[in-house]
Amino acid sequence: MKILVKKRSELFAKHYFQGFISLEIARKANIDWASNTFYFDREKAELDPSLKQLIPYVVVFKQDNILVYQRVSSSSYKEERLRNLYSIGVGGHVEHPESIEQAMIRELEEEFGLSVKKQDLKLVGFINDDSNSVGSVHFGIVYKLDLKSNVNVKPEPREVHNHVFVSRLELKSMLENNHFESWSKILVPVIVYSKLF
Repeated sequence: MKILVKKRSELFAKHYFQGFISLEIARKANIDWASNTFYFDREKAELDPSLKQLIPYVVVFKQDNILVYQRVSSSSYKEERLRNLYSIGVGGHVEHPESIEQAMIRELEEEFGLSVKKQDLKLVGFINDDSNSVGSVHFGIVYKLDLKSNVNVKPEPREVHNHVFVSRLELKSMLENNHFESWSKILVPVIVYSKLF
């Protein structure tokens, strides 16, 4: 399978960061994440830190509550490291010949039965985590999706369980109990303490 990537040297040519950065700051720092991307073999990309795999990561809100879910431990989900950990982000690799938006829409449909359009998704910022070997080859493109109150999520039971919408205060408590995957750990404090979301 070929997935969307960008050369690390080009992504961080003008500014390097670790953790989360807002869209506004990224623009001021001239972080160019959208141009000169290309599709590359996924197995090779996983072992090549000179490349960053571009991963859309959508945070789903409903009446100011945040969707939190857990991946099924017995699922066929390829990212073994994420199983049994809670996440606030829905997303995955951008597969050839998809665009980033098409990949997001596909993931939201496949995992949660949500039918969304590009204009429903708001780009908020980016995640970079070079603190471990897995994070060093991925780059998160963070979006926000606001669901209308009458829209229900329908998780794919073979992939997702224990889904719930929680308040920001509940999210903070979950973070303190260390239940989240690494990108969610980075993003939860931003959601709890800032007005970006």
